[in-house]
Amino acid sequence: MHPRELPGCLSASSIKVMSCTVVANGRRVAVYVRRSLFRKCSAGLDNGRALQDLLHQAAPRYIKALKRERAEARRARGLSSVEDDRATGQFLPIGN
Repeated sequence: MHPRELPGCLSASSIKVMSCTVVANGRRVAVYVRRSLFRKCSAGLDNGRALQDLLHQAAPRYIKALKRERAEARRARGLSSVEDDRATGQFLPIGN
């Protein structure tokens, strides 16, 4: 007898495990979760997605703040950006 023909397989109420498909490191991964925990896991994934969206929105503002802070520190020391980079050894002119 084929599983689809079994009486227990015809009703969704007999399913005790559900599959939750997620993308991890660019690959699709199926995670099997007990039906009783599925809603909590699904809500957790939704919260994670919302958090990731917020981080993507905040990243440009954070980078601007870092640049502004660095520029203010340069001005306080009286160095231009080129002089500052030479002083810290981050960038040296070619040939020196």
